[in-house]
Amino acid sequence: VDIDYRVDVRPGAKFFTYERKGVPLRLELGPRDLEEGIAMGKRRTGGDKVKIQLSNAVEEVRAQLDGVLKDLHARSDALRERLTTRIHSREEFDARLKEREIGMMKVPWGGNDEDEEKLQEDTGITLRCYPLQQEPV
Repeated sequence: VDIDYRVDVRPGAKFFTYERKGVPLRLELGPRDLEEGIAMGKRRTGGDKVKIQLSNAVEEVRAQLDGVLKDLHARSDALRERLTTRIHSREEFDARLKEREIGMMKVPWGGNDEDEEKLQEDTGITLRCYPLQQEPV
C-alpha cells in the first residue's frame, strides 16, 4: 500500500503516476467518502469506479484484484491467440517463414532432437512452448 500525501499535485497527475507504475487498483479516500464509510476504487484494467465499503474493504479489495488478474489473463490469452497461426503442412510452414510475419506458429511436430537442430540450421527458428497435451501428428 502506498499513500500519496502530496497536496501540491493534482489528482489526475497522481492517478497517472500510479497507472504508469502498473498499480492494479487505486483507492481514493476523501472527507465525504470517509463520512460515508466508503472508498472509491478504480481498476488499472478499466471499467467504472466502484464503491468499496470500508467495513468490508479486505474482501472487496481482494475481489477487485482477482478481477484485475482475470482481465489481464484474458487480454494475454486473446493476444496469444491472435498472434498464433495454426500450420498444417511443411509448405504452409515454409510460406509463413518467407512472409516473416510476427507471432507464433502452432505446428505438428513428430521429430527428434536431430530434426530440431536441422530445422534450426535451415530456418533459424527454435521450437518452444510445447503443449502439455500433444495433438496427433
